[in-house]
Amino acid sequence: MPDDGEDSSPALKGTREAYFREKKRFVQTRVYDGDRLSYNNKVEGPAIIEEKITTIVIPPDFSVTVTKYGNYILKTT
Repeated sequence: MPDDGEDSSPALKGTREAYFREKKRFVQTRVYDGDRLSYNNKVEGPAIIEEKITTIVIPPDFSVTVTKYGNYILKTT
């Protein structure tokens, strides 16, 4: 998997409203195509990553970085 840096914008599909309990309201949320994310890409929450077999929800105040093996590392920001 090539190192494409932190820029995850090529995988951005759009936005939609999603409810986050932490915010106690619906929040405009970025939606990403997980198949288009690459090594070292970073996604800041709130966000949703859609894949063929699963969906990953990234809450506000968290971020995800893609590992060289295609895994997601979730951290608080």
